[in-house]
Amino acid sequence: MKRPLIVYLDSSDFSTLSDVARQTPEILAIRETLLEQSRSGKVVFAFSGVHLSEMSPMGATFTPSAVGRTNLLVELCQRNAFISIDRLLDAEIARLYKSDSGFICPLTTDATWFPELTGFMTPVNWAETVRTMLTSVQDQAVNRAQRRKLQRKLGNGAPSSKFHRLMSTSSHEALTAIMQQYPMRREDALTLQAYIHGTASAEAAEAAFLASLRDPSWIMKWFAEHHDELSPVMQWLRSASAELVAKMGDIVKFAEKQRQLHPEVVGEFLKQKWWKGEQDKLLTNLAVRLAGVSREAHSFSADDVDLKCPGLACMTRTLHSVLWDAVATTPRSLKHSDAVDAMHAIYAPYCDLFRADRYMAPHIQRQVNRLGVRVVSRLSEIPPLINEHIQSATAG
Repeated sequence: MKRPLIVYLDSSDFSTLSDVARQTPEILAIRETLLEQSRSGKVVFAFSGVHLSEMSPMGATFTPSAVGRTNLLVELCQRNAFISIDRLLDAEIARLYKSDSGFICPLTTDATWFPELTGFMTPVNWAETVRTMLTSVQDQAVNRAQRRKLQRKLGNGAPSSKFHRLMSTSSHEALTAIMQQYPMRREDALTLQAYIHGTASAEAAEAAFLASLRDPSWIMKWFAEHHDELSPVMQWLRSASAELVAKMGDIVKFAEKQRQLHPEVVGEFLKQKWWKGEQDKLLTNLAVRLAGVSREAHSFSADDVDLKCPGLACMTRTLHSVLWDAVATTPRSLKHSDAVDAMHAIYAPYCDLFRADRYMAPHIQRQVNRLGVRVVSRLSEIPPLINEHIQSATAG
């Protein structure tokens, strides 16, 4: 039995297919066909954290269009999600340093789109600190300095006496405070509240938090209400992408530097052989940085990175190839969306059909030709390509 076809849509597709103002007969037909194909079990539509980041509301209102985008994503993709970029890069880099050449499967069926639960105070860590604080308040033997030390662990200057009184109860206000701190649905926040009061286990509290994270509809709503706040979760989610963008910044700086050169010199730089050599060097250097080893310690080539880190290679080479246009005789200005599109491209090697806009599609296609991946520049082409696959699988 052949495995299902893996399809990755562009973020704009979810907007196009869910926007009431754009619902022409053609778009409605595409939407219904895709949903039918998703329900067939022969096709897997998958989303990523990059999708959720792009689709999250920019303001404090969860608008009908945002609801429509998210509902369509959930209906179409169900719980099929690619692991976060940091998890995928860690897996690929680990594979680079091993002799194992097995293929990584970054697709999950339980909506694990988020980064590793490290580098921030998780709800269980937070609740444990609250429990300790509440105990210290009741214990007259604990001095004020010790209580302040515990309080600082909660971050953001949590109010002392008011906070103590609030968390010592199982009130609606206490539950609201938990939901303000973490993106937990009410039923899941109740489990964390129960853990604070000793009537639920740490395992149950963590499972409740993960259940909320795996609900894109809830996450989008929570993002809208907390997008401008410095909650532990917002900092955690932003730090993972910020770190990657910082490392990708070397690629953009390279292009900007070349644009300052004299036109005749730029002409020399645009020679394909030289450009490919620079791209290979950039790719291996980025792999070294991600691995956290010295340049002298690595013994792999760009070909090794292409083979064992196809996501990293596709992302890096895609963005670097876009720079070719940025330093051409008639340069195209770099856009903020170029980096985001390159982040999406990290998943292209793990798909069968991958959607990208007309500009980015050929750049990504060049990187995945050897893998048999089809990059599609038009949304309207996706349904017939899926049908071809289904018919071929049935005939086979």
